[in-house]
Amino acid sequence: MPMINFKAIATDDVLKASKNMLDDLQSILQCPRDSLHLEVTQSVYVADGEPAKGMPLVEVLWFERPEDLQKKTADLLVKYVQDMGYQHVEIIFRNIEKDKFYKV
Repeated sequence: MPMINFKAIATDDVLKASKNMLDDLQSILQCPRDSLHLEVTQSVYVADGEPAKGMPLVEVLWFERPEDLQKKTADLLVKYVQDMGYQHVEIIFRNIEKDKFYKV
């Protein structure tokens, strides 16, 4: 944890940025590298009965952290996504309560 999901962003773009992005995330969050998970979700977006281009979105699923860390994480993710060539991006944080998380 955290789990970071990229939507409407090309897999190749995330692959190219992933090493440096993980380095920076690990530095900001002070967590073990193997607890950071990146995922790219390939979706088909639809508008008016036609395939449409989706809005680049990054969803962060994590145990709640202080607001300053959330802001630093959001700023970092925005920078990486914009460096990939996407002008606009939405970042969403979803907090998981520790007592609602099970790892077997």
